[in-house]
Amino acid sequence: MPRLLLPKSSPGNRERLERALIRHYRAGLSEVRHKTINWTRVHWYLQGLRNFKGLWSSNQAAFEDSRGDRKVHWEQALVMIQTEMGRILSMDIRPAVIRPEGITLDGLRRTAMAQAVLDFLTARWDMQGILLELAYHLVAYGTAGLAVVGPGAPGLSDRVRLEVVPPWELLPLPAQVSSPGQAAGLCRRRKVTYDWLRQVMKPYRVRLPRPEELNGTLAPPGANLTLAGDPRRGLQEGATEAEVGPYPTRTVPEQRTPTDDEWYIRLKEYWLYGDEIGSVRRWIVQAGDRVILDIDFEDPASPDTGLNLTGLLRSLPMAPVHVARYLPLGSFYGRGFAERLVFFNAELEDVIGNILSNLADIDWLGLLLVPTEMGINLRDFEQIRKRRFGTYDFSLDANSGIQQVAPLTSGDMGARFLGLAGQLLQGLGAQGELFSGQVPGRLDSARALGVFLEAQNVPLAPVSESVAAAFAGVYRTLLAIAPSVVPDNFSLTMLRMDESLLGVRVDPNTGEVSVDPNMIPDPSDVNITIRNKAPESQIQKIEVLNQRLQLGILSPLDYKILLVREGLDGNLLLDRQEWESYRKAWWENIVLFGDGQTPGRVEGSEAGDIHPIHKKIHKALMASIAFQKASDEVRSAILDHLNQHESISGLPDTALALDNLAGLNEQPLPPGLAAQLGVPQGPQ
Repeated sequence: MPRLLLPKSSPGNRERLERALIRHYRAGLSEVRHKTINWTRVHWYLQGLRNFKGLWSSNQAAFEDSRGDRKVHWEQALVMIQTEMGRILSMDIRPAVIRPEGITLDGLRRTAMAQAVLDFLTARWDMQGILLELAYHLVAYGTAGLAVVGPGAPGLSDRVRLEVVPPWELLPLPAQVSSPGQAAGLCRRRKVTYDWLRQVMKPYRVRLPRPEELNGTLAPPGANLTLAGDPRRGLQEGATEAEVGPYPTRTVPEQRTPTDDEWYIRLKEYWLYGDEIGSVRRWIVQAGDRVILDIDFEDPASPDTGLNLTGLLRSLPMAPVHVARYLPLGSFYGRGFAERLVFFNAELEDVIGNILSNLADIDWLGLLLVPTEMGINLRDFEQIRKRRFGTYDFSLDANSGIQQVAPLTSGDMGARFLGLAGQLLQGLGAQGELFSGQVPGRLDSARALGVFLEAQNVPLAPVSESVAAAFAGVYRTLLAIAPSVVPDNFSLTMLRMDESLLGVRVDPNTGEVSVDPNMIPDPSDVNITIRNKAPESQIQKIEVLNQRLQLGILSPLDYKILLVREGLDGNLLLDRQEWESYRKAWWENIVLFGDGQTPGRVEGSEAGDIHPIHKKIHKALMASIAFQKASDEVRSAILDHLNQHESISGLPDTALALDNLAGLNEQPLPPGLAAQLGVPQGPQ
């Protein structure tokens, strides 16, 4: 991975570092200026505006075109953008910790604890809202960042939050790299208030210079200040809501005095990467042009390394901002989906407008030539044609009657070109026939549907991989800060009761996980990703389960449980007692297994348990490598608990009998659904 070497910020050398950062910053802004042109046009075009002026200063956009009118709005590109955002929203971005191939008890503990911690920290996040915001930025601008904001940030609650960062706030280090992999670091720039910055820097014992020395800007409280590159104002910095403040008396310009204004500082944070997973070896904070903090995590002699680095997220050696791109092409920034559509869509709007103009010209400018000797009352034509007729001498051509004179137009050439252009626009979108509601032929099997969907989603692979990598970086950051933000005890999420949590110690009375900071693994020790990178099709999932059910691979109970686990409306089929027995069985597995060395304790079997379900889940654990690696005490505890279910259900304690009688009490599918799926009823 590339490494960028910057001057050390020793007391007599800090000015050299400031000059080096300014050069990189200005070089990065030159690339942002070129990107801003397309970002601004795409932004206002999607808002319905069409006339753009002054992109290099203050942007002026209007609804009419350059000729002063707007003949037609044909927003086919908007429909395709909506479809593309829907494809991205079909991804499952929840954290998933992959178990190592070689299973050891230590590996089980690490992955289970990492999964439990990530589930706890992200439980209150609005995942779909975050993904929707990210999808818009990727589709419209091609680039977006995901910033993890720690609980120490002023004005926020005591929990970790995630926010989407627009591309104009991000700059690569060094500037103008040829690909995202060539970036040795990242810069985030934004406007913050002087009071907020002073509060943030308190844990680091930083004494801020006066705001005048930091090139600060006075603005009313609550002003929405923009940076160069923001599509709302193009390349001009300023306030978009200069008079909107937190107090009603300050929203009126006449009632505001200069003493009400606040100082706003341009804050720039630099993170120099240490490896490919996003760790930070150096963190530099620059306010205006002054470096106010420089922490070198690799240099023990760095004067700032000995600070207490638990107050803020950005002080931890893991990058808080991770970047996703729609299509990276020879730059740090990606190109968006809308960028390649809206400009061609604008040309098509002109074509449609010209076609409508041709129709209007024929109606308004077409003439009728009436011979003067036909005996027709010309006043009748005046009433009907509103003077859009003329006369000629009949004697000039004895065979001529009433003649029609049409204006000079392009005829049907525009309409024929429009049909071709619509196909070209669909080709630019690379969405395929299925996403426009046209299914070629018949798809009678889950396999055919899966092959077709996979082929349709191939163009989305760069996007899904980039989104998955960005969220994986976010989850690694969460894991890095977990020792300082996760409480000593937290409740295990009941939404995930499966083998991924084997290895954590759970209190059976409270349902809480006891957390020792030393138990939380380092982000480099586990493999983190998202649950599903490719857009998911619920219909395809149901068809696959239906085929497995018809072939006898799944029992009716397994079929219904998988429907519920995958969120496929299985609650309509699965009895509540069955589902609760399934969850309780896995709960007992997790508690009994514990950390693999010392077993946990669970209460005896209740009368409401469906014992074949419990036995099936316990035997699934006993067949795993994790059970083999566990201590003798853990294995004995699980076997004893299984024997309790055996004795209550009255079945012999032999493996053969268990296998043959495991499905005796499974409730069958409803007769109507079973007949529709072609599933024979009776014991499976």
